[in-house]
Amino acid sequence: MSLTTSAMPGTSAARTDAFLAHAPAAWAQAYRLTGSSADADDVMQDAWLRWQRAEAGAEAGRPREPRAFLLSVATRLALDRLRSRRRARTGYPGPWLPEPLVSDIVAPEAGLTETTETLSLALLRLMERVPPSERAALLLVEVAEMEADEAADALGITPVALRQRLSRARRRLAAARAELPAAADPLLDRSPGSGSADPEAARALAEAVLKAVASGDEVMLRRLLAPEIVLESDGGGKAAAALNPIRGIDKVVRFLISITRKHPAQSVRLALVNGAPGFIQDFPDGSMSVSALVPDGQGRVGAILTMRNPDKLGAVRRLLDGCG
Repeated sequence: MSLTTSAMPGTSAARTDAFLAHAPAAWAQAYRLTGSSADADDVMQDAWLRWQRAEAGAEAGRPREPRAFLLSVATRLALDRLRSRRRARTGYPGPWLPEPLVSDIVAPEAGLTETTETLSLALLRLMERVPPSERAALLLVEVAEMEADEAADALGITPVALRQRLSRARRRLAAARAELPAAADPLLDRSPGSGSADPEAARALAEAVLKAVASGDEVMLRRLLAPEIVLESDGGGKAAAALNPIRGIDKVVRFLISITRKHPAQSVRLALVNGAPGFIQDFPDGSMSVSALVPDGQGRVGAILTMRNPDKLGAVRRLLDGCG
């Protein structure tokens, strides 16, 4: 999260501290809604300005409960951004995946500050199947754990309307899971193993997959991948990527080995990608890809989600270059 908090006259140090204490949760809410870390950063800059105006009394209704205020503002601002970008999403070439959040596979505590299962690419990809207004209601209640009346107020709707949105959102999310069966979904499935990956297990899984692919070891790769595995790649029309999901272990194994032989990476780095085991690849032509391996709960990879669209990898590149 990138945030500049230069205070305006009338904003107390205590209120600034209160904003910063709850900013990570509000940023995560904006990211879950938009799937864009850049949009989430912009939302929080706008939220800071609104916080200052409210504190200074320039707006009606000073913020009383900081967390509820920031979550409400972040949600509404994120929804505004989604509405303004609706046309850009229409006709998007191939699968659409959120911008990846990368952290060190050895020291993940230095990266994500929210629970990683609710920031997973798999969950966010599923949430794309839920209309923004319903998605916002579901996230406020299920993830932010707001009371129903409070969430309804945040969205400017009645409690009855909120319950209707929640019901529709849960049905859509359940239906979407059929498309990506390995997706860890804490909103519907709170069973053991549905959360974030253990760092040591994540490293071992990512290393094993990379070794099997690089050596062309189909036998080992088949042991590591689930039979119903799904591979999706987002090139955004700006980088080579499969335009349709690749389903089933036979097709995924052939694709991984073939693409690696034809286009070997110049360098590979292990990483946690939105809390899941994964890796970052740099190619001789200057392009980059970030892949998340979604565990299926049985020690295998149930889905591979790869980002190749350069427009969504700027933050990752800056992070790796030491500039972000």
